[in-house]
Amino acid sequence: MRHLCLETSAREAQRSALRAAAHLSELQAFQEAKRVAVHLSLSDELPTQPVLKLAWEKNKLVLVPRVLADCQLEFVPLTQDSELERNALGVDEPVASVPAQPLAPGDLLLVPGLAFDKHGGRLGRGAGYYDRALGEVVALGVEVMGWAYSFQLVAQVPMEAHDQRVSGVITDVE
Repeated sequence: MRHLCLETSAREAQRSALRAAAHLSELQAFQEAKRVAVHLSLSDELPTQPVLKLAWEKNKLVLVPRVLADCQLEFVPLTQDSELERNALGVDEPVASVPAQPLAPGDLLLVPGLAFDKHGGRLGRGAGYYDRALGEVVALGVEVMGWAYSFQLVAQVPMEAHDQRVSGVITDVE
């Protein structure tokens, strides 16, 4: 799956991300959320820049994950002027001086994955960062949805007891 994502041209990735953002904008969960948490995409993920732009245009607070030393995630505000630094995993995130804001009921969290299925199954990268975070935020009433290319939707992903499900997946195809 990672190979298929990397084979997607930059132009097609951007077109797909714009289509997915248009689908996102129509969702009630997005429309009602005051805060949207989303990852800063890697080269083998559906780009999230259109989500950031859309959220800022709709005056929503954007939160992005920051990796902590104990394989946990915390969420911090991101603005168009935020200073970013690259963490040990090679992912950009706001500098350490930006205080975290816990996710809360009514927030929308978009998560990456290598593959998703129609039952909410999510195949991550194997480290469990998001599974640990999702276990906490779902119980709070945070809406959690996958963010992926349509070809990342498969019949079924393998799930283990610790794996967390998403309530749906936003893709470039409705």
